[in-house]
Amino acid sequence: MRFAGGLIEHECPRCHKEVALAFGTICSECSASIEKRAARAGRLIAGLSTIVMAAYVLVQMPSDNTGRIIGAASVAVWYMLSYLVVKRVARLIYS
Repeated sequence: MRFAGGLIEHECPRCHKEVALAFGTICSECSASIEKRAARAGRLIAGLSTIVMAAYVLVQMPSDNTGRIIGAASVAVWYMLSYLVVKRVARLIYS
């Protein structure tokens, strides 16, 4: 008896194209399509939330140089983290 890791499917479960895949996986074209859509959603949502945060930081931060540097760094870190989180969640939703 073969284990589930060794079973082979002959069509992609998402697009139903004829390819030999391991059981439960999707083809490379579907994977690339999901990754592209997730990246687009991540950029859009992270960009919008970063604009809102940057406006808040601009209004609330003190006018000295240290405060501005820390505010700018926090906005940059916010964009990177929110992009990664949204992209990962979008991959789960789109698959």
